[in-house]
Amino acid sequence: MTHLLAVVVIQGVATVFFDLATQSFVKDLAPGSLLARTNARLATITQTAVVAGPPLAGWAAGLLSAPTVLLVMAGGYLWSAGWLSVLTTREHSAGSSPRRRLLHEIGEGVVFVFRQPVLRTVVVSGSMVNIGTAGVMTLLPVLALTELGQPSGWPNGSGQAEPSCSWGSRSHPLAVAIPLLGRPVPGPLAAIGWALVMLKVGFDSVLMMTFRQQVTPAGLMARVNGTMRVLFTGAVALGSATAGALATAGGVRCALGVSAACLARVWIPIALSPLRRMTTLGTHR
Repeated sequence: MTHLLAVVVIQGVATVFFDLATQSFVKDLAPGSLLARTNARLATITQTAVVAGPPLAGWAAGLLSAPTVLLVMAGGYLWSAGWLSVLTTREHSAGSSPRRRLLHEIGEGVVFVFRQPVLRTVVVSGSMVNIGTAGVMTLLPVLALTELGQPSGWPNGSGQAEPSCSWGSRSHPLAVAIPLLGRPVPGPLAAIGWALVMLKVGFDSVLMMTFRQQVTPAGLMARVNGTMRVLFTGAVALGSATAGALATAGGVRCALGVSAACLARVWIPIALSPLRRMTTLGTHR
């Protein structure tokens, strides 16, 4: 068991580093005109693997054995590493500035995020999405089991969302149907509304990733991505904890209403920001 836990920890740490490196390096791989399309393809492949991976792994483990499946997965990592090793594109140089203390460099990334108008808007709206989504996903199984008498399964998203664009009001307000699930909104109708919200979140995630890459200089890209990762992950934890506290104090439907209201208002920071009036974004190398 200790060995398995060690493998999981190492794999988790490596995944974080890989994700941040991918977000930072893709700007060098894809020219500006192809950046959004490249991000969309990467997101499609990633989410397809997230959806298809668990059932395929379960089927394979039943057909073969769990250790065999893990061995095949390890081979997949080696196969991916082989493809990455043949990349001919080199990372864009961050300049010849001398190395400084780690905390100082981290601080520069944090300051840039909160001073840059586009990135500041991305942080606020993205955090609202993650807080609202985490709250809904935390409480939906509770509502299904305690009030509706249904199994806890529910169409869901990953909760690792980023923000909405200026027209987010067209879909995010559909989240208000969630607190009314079963009373008076029928389950299938609420499920459709939630699916549309998740569709919009995925669409916006690609666009906002592209905006982030375009406005961030190469020398700050990794630090900006790291800062965003910490803030968005913290928002997920905050949303879950807050939803639980509200459900304890005021009931599950009340807490769901607060989470849904947070999602329904994601478009407001976008509408009040300079991003809404921009037609182009400066590209920094």
